[in-house]
Amino acid sequence: VMGDAANALVFNNRLTALVVDDCKLTRMVYMHNLVNLGVEVKEVKNGKQAVDLFQSGEVFDLVLMDLEMPIMNGAQATKMLREMGVGTKIIGVTAHSKGPEQDAFMEAGLDECHEKPLTLENLINILRDIDENL
Repeated sequence: VMGDAANALVFNNRLTALVVDDCKLTRMVYMHNLVNLGVEVKEVKNGKQAVDLFQSGEVFDLVLMDLEMPIMNGAQATKMLREMGVGTKIIGVTAHSKGPEQDAFMEAGLDECHEKPLTLENLINILRDIDENL
């Protein structure tokens, strides 16, 4: 199924993504899906590492941001990135169903919030949307 989905997809642009999650397995799954879709990917383990990458001048079309992480969580990192003027699409991915944590995460500056696991279909739609608006 993965192959078919990927073959049906041709993005006009070479898209880049940053995966921010403290769970190695989660990062591996997202990286695998993104790479199969032709996206250039980097991964970091917490919000601080994500902020550091942007501060060093890195640019991404998409950030997949976990909420609960050590050192700096997803909401704190998202808020900092927005305060730095980062306009990248930031998608929050969280284990919580709708609730105060998700509301606070959205208010920090997310474009969208999805429950884990982020499906391949959702990922494709997000990427297609970015590609069409670049």
